[in-house]
Amino acid sequence: MKVFLYVIRSRASSKRYVGVTNDLTRRLKEHASRRTKGGQVLGDFELILVEEFQSYSEARDRESF
Repeated sequence: MKVFLYVIRSRASSKRYVGVTNDLTRRLKEHASRRTKGGQVLGDFELILVEEFQSYSEARDRESF
């Protein structure tokens, strides 16, 4: 299973959000629709980083880095 670590940045405030998901397209849509806390806080955002991993544990290790 592919797992993605991603970073999105608010266009207005430059605040960043780091997340992990197995469905990047779905998760970005959730943020864009503001159904997530990250989406509510950031508002309009841009995707600035995506890294692919083989497991959640690898992605979580990278996330905490």
